[in-house]
Amino acid sequence: MNKFFILVFVAFFVSACQENKDIINPKVEIDKTAMLFSNKAGKDSFNIKSNADWVIEKNADADWLSVSKVSGTGDATITVSVGENSKPEPLQTKLTVKVNGGQNVEIAITQSKGDEFAGLYILSESSFGTGKSDLAFYDVKRDTLYTKYFSAQNNGKTLGDVGNDLALYGHKLYCVVSGSGTNYEGHIEIINPNDGKSLKSITVVSPRCITFHENKAYVTTWSRNIIRIDTASLTIDGTADLTGTFAEGVCKHDGKLYVCNSGQGNGRSISVVDIASFQQTDSIIVPANPLMIYAVPSGELYFTTGDITWSNGPKSNLHALNPSTKQITKTFDVRASKIAVSRDYVYAVDFDWEDYSDHFSKINHTDKSVTDLSDKLEDELTMVYNVSVNPLNNDVYITNQGDKVVIMDKNDELKPTAFRVGVPYVSKVVSVFK
Repeated sequence: MNKFFILVFVAFFVSACQENKDIINPKVEIDKTAMLFSNKAGKDSFNIKSNADWVIEKNADADWLSVSKVSGTGDATITVSVGENSKPEPLQTKLTVKVNGGQNVEIAITQSKGDEFAGLYILSESSFGTGKSDLAFYDVKRDTLYTKYFSAQNNGKTLGDVGNDLALYGHKLYCVVSGSGTNYEGHIEIINPNDGKSLKSITVVSPRCITFHENKAYVTTWSRNIIRIDTASLTIDGTADLTGTFAEGVCKHDGKLYVCNSGQGNGRSISVVDIASFQQTDSIIVPANPLMIYAVPSGELYFTTGDITWSNGPKSNLHALNPSTKQITKTFDVRASKIAVSRDYVYAVDFDWEDYSDHFSKINHTDKSVTDLSDKLEDELTMVYNVSVNPLNNDVYITNQGDKVVIMDKNDELKPTAFRVGVPYVSKVVSVFK
């Protein structure tokens, strides 16, 4: 019994000595002294090497970032996450890794200032068959609108027939021109947003809408496929066949593309395309004539179904879809042929040819409440055509089948500024930044 007690005592003594040794000589090292983030949301990591317990302390001004772990023992990898910085100045702070009785170490964290709103590119389709689709440009700093800007910057060359979609990605503008004639030979016009000059034109048969993911552009077509463009080489590097026909809107979500198959009024499906394999893997049955689709932060997809009263079908509508269950979670019973999405809302517009009425709604995509804003357009805009949102200041741009653009602020009030761009059927407004 006494021998057992002695052995236990010796073991305890050795252990205590070891613990004291660690406490007497605590050390901590990190493999970085600074981190620099762009103004977009992002993540980066650093490694801790230590022989002791440690804690990470944030400055009081560091509420714009988070760390994956605030305390631990020994070695560890720490991930630092930041949200988007929309402020006009950079964000700066530091993290301190502390050990009791040892030398603390610091890492400086900087996030670049937010984007500065520089201007608007405004796409007009023009009348079908005229070949006069064009871009206007509004310069914020000079408070000047340049009409027919693309043709002016490209020796009189217009975009052709007809400008259907426009998007900014990787410091380039991508304009989807759908084409006309018997073959609907269209193209993707790639444009330098700094001067409006064409960089390249890629021929595509009947292209319709565009989205982007990891340096690839994805363009829907009426040719029962979706094409992939490499945004570095500006060449087509893939094609995925679709089971549906007359594809229109497309969005990306959780490693997949969701494509609306309108069937020119007869389609009833949304194709699901796996981005990695670039193959259609599923098809979701939906109401007839799906047209536009966007993902919202909650993970739901919002899509429109176009008016098919010409074939005794329903008027346009808006639907929320759960992509995991492939079930529609809500049909809103609001007129919605075209939509745009902000951080908090879906904006929907439509023009009713039966009674010549304009429809404009705002839908909260968190609680799904609907606000009818149609009366805001009275005496300001008739024959509403499309809607776009500025991602920086949440201004909403509402266009018509003429050449007019009106602007609504985030408080649902129309601004005094409005544009006449000189070319009819204004189909998209894209914000550009410095």
